[in-house]
Amino acid sequence: MSFKIKSIHIFMIIVLVSLISGIFLLYSQQKRFLNSIKIDGYEYQFNTNLYEVAKVPSDNNEKIKNLLDENKKICISFDNSSETDNAIFAVVSFNIVYKLTRYYLTKENYIKTFEVCNDSPIIELRGPNTGAKENSVRLKDEKIIIQGMNKKEVEMAADKLILIVFDVRLS
Repeated sequence: MSFKIKSIHIFMIIVLVSLISGIFLLYSQQKRFLNSIKIDGYEYQFNTNLYEVAKVPSDNNEKIKNLLDENKKICISFDNSSETDNAIFAVVSFNIVYKLTRYYLTKENYIKTFEVCNDSPIIELRGPNTGAKENSVRLKDEKIIIQGMNKKEVEMAADKLILIVFDVRLS
């Protein structure tokens, strides 16, 4: 009889430990999600998970930020040959211009001008049909190249640019 009771106790302990381990495993694998940040009392909403955006490769973040900080006029450029990419660029451009204009107005107290042009500095958008080779934010001379192989990647790269300017680092 006592052997049977000990077996039941051991079985119950194993089941309890398994349940607790399973709960911790599920909790640890649960994806973190962040789609808004607050800077100087202003909230900025994003369509992407900023924890994923933080992983988008970029180079020369400090130079990118300085380039945009130091110039009152920023050009936006893109290859107009793809209707699909143009639709992506319309959304991405609006988000960049809206968030950065608001940021500079509240932080630096001046309006930054964004235009479709080819003067320096320039933000060049590349999509799946217009020359994107990867999902990234790269700096080449005074050209910031935002590129992605699909809609989500282009949006994430654009949001990465915004995080660079905001000087937000997530891990």
